[in-house]
Amino acid sequence: MSVAAEKPTVAVSNLPQTVTVLDLRHFLESQLGNDSIFTLEISTERKQWKSRSFGRIQFNTLEAKLEAMAVPLTFESHTLRLSETTYEDIVVRPVEPKHRLNNCVLHAGFFVRECCMSVLESWEGVRVWVMPERRRVEFWVWQGSECYKLEIMFHDVLETVRCSLADRDADALVLKLKYGPKIYQKISGPDIDSKFSADRYNFCKEDFDFRWVRTIDFSTIKSIGQSTSFCWQIEGLLASDIFTSFPRYREDVNDLILEDAKELSSTSETVPLVKCNPASNLAYEILFQINSLVQTQKISLGAGTDLIEILSKKDVETAFKVLQKMHKLNFTCYESDSFVKTQLHVLERNCKSVPPSSYKRLEDQNVLSCHRALITPSKIYCLGPELETSNYVVKHFASYASDFMRVTFFEEDWSKLPANAISTSIQRGIFAKPFRTGIYRRILSVLQDGIVIGAKRFQFLAFSGSQLRSNSVWMFASNDKVKAKDIREWMGCFNKIRSVSKCAARMGQLFSSSKQTLEVHGQDVEIIPDIKVISDDIDYCFSDGIGKISESFGWVVAQKCGLNRTPSAFQIRYGRYKGVVAVD
Repeated sequence: MSVAAEKPTVAVSNLPQTVTVLDLRHFLESQLGNDSIFTLEISTERKQWKSRSFGRIQFNTLEAKLEAMAVPLTFESHTLRLSETTYEDIVVRPVEPKHRLNNCVLHAGFFVRECCMSVLESWEGVRVWVMPERRRVEFWVWQGSECYKLEIMFHDVLETVRCSLADRDADALVLKLKYGPKIYQKISGPDIDSKFSADRYNFCKEDFDFRWVRTIDFSTIKSIGQSTSFCWQIEGLLASDIFTSFPRYREDVNDLILEDAKELSSTSETVPLVKCNPASNLAYEILFQINSLVQTQKISLGAGTDLIEILSKKDVETAFKVLQKMHKLNFTCYESDSFVKTQLHVLERNCKSVPPSSYKRLEDQNVLSCHRALITPSKIYCLGPELETSNYVVKHFASYASDFMRVTFFEEDWSKLPANAISTSIQRGIFAKPFRTGIYRRILSVLQDGIVIGAKRFQFLAFSGSQLRSNSVWMFASNDKVKAKDIREWMGCFNKIRSVSKCAARMGQLFSSSKQTLEVHGQDVEIIPDIKVISDDIDYCFSDGIGKISESFGWVVAQKCGLNRTPSAFQIRYGRYKGVVAVD
């Protein structure tokens, strides 16, 4: 069956110019039966202007659509022409009525054992829309007077499990997710420019005069951001094809136990992060790896506390090696404490050497073990450390290399965050102000307040030009000796630069990857005048950003860079200078 044939929407033409949607609706329902029409749209030259004699009809069911296509429809001496359309439905919803369910129960949480799920939060009265034709499922949740939508794409589902709930006379469908769901907030009002607005040329049986706008975790305890699984509690009997339409579907003969996990709730803006007692001796590098294991679902969120107690008694290198073993697992380890104890026993028996520290590697090989954090609208992911070429700032503060972190803002599925998810237009009129979403406020909060991991609070430092294009920034965990403000002051005086982009570009130059070659003292540098020409009262400078380097010194620099010949020019950074020097 074609994509168009699966849609309940058809294109209609040859309409009388004086017709309204109410006239057309009454005619169609008189021919096809009551409740056969869901939405009507008549195209106009401008909003509320003269009809263009064509439009779209969205039927309530596919059967009503097929019946309308099979019979002649003559309305006010005009024979209506219906045809399949490649356009979207007027109102996007499941094609099959049985895939539209109301008054459901949804539990959000994570698994602590194969048949036990810790529930952070539950919602009742949930609307569920299963849309196999669009490869997604939507959960409409009401929190007080506000309505939110959780959108889960089928390709983000790791596993779908149908099971029975222990101590409850109900079945359940569990969705285990790779990424967090996209969260939307329902915005309505007289000035809202909704995608569908009821008037004389537009009709809908239900109220869809609103807009869905992207937002962040609306739960006060950040339950969605900390959850890796969602349990849809099913009351009564449902058609079996609803379940089998989900990806990676299987049935479990064991009962699922739901237990309360409110003690693991968090009010932090960045979740999930394992709670660590400030008095713990656990190194930051190890806590970072434990968080990474939780966020990539190698271990359960509830297991983090046990690992902290075990690994805080071990040296950093040994603990790091054990956790690297866990990173290689292709399943969730629910017995993480037993796994760690076994690996510790193996390491102590073999007594293998440990890798050099990040500071030693930075000095010897000009590379940096860089920790990274990915911030999505609802979650944080700790990644790394990853080896990358160092930059001028990190090399100068090499003894604090572990206090630097690269932070990138991504979509839930780690794709590029679209611009309309941050700021969008929701009001009518050419002078309407852009609406800044909850994601905008989340990004601003991270940049202003920083990220807290264990005892370290990472604060905004700067960003390079390439980072600006990829929504990334550098952050630094201030300590008693060095603060992020001190590093920016060391980088230079930027107070007189009023342009934000120009200031960022100047600061970013120090963060671009570069290779340190030779140290040049001030007495070995000569300041030469620029080559300038005045023509027609206009000043021209032909040597802006260009200097000279001697042939002998150029050969020494080339050897330091691993070249077997001297190039004609070098791109350099020296002190406050940046540009090109040509071999003279």
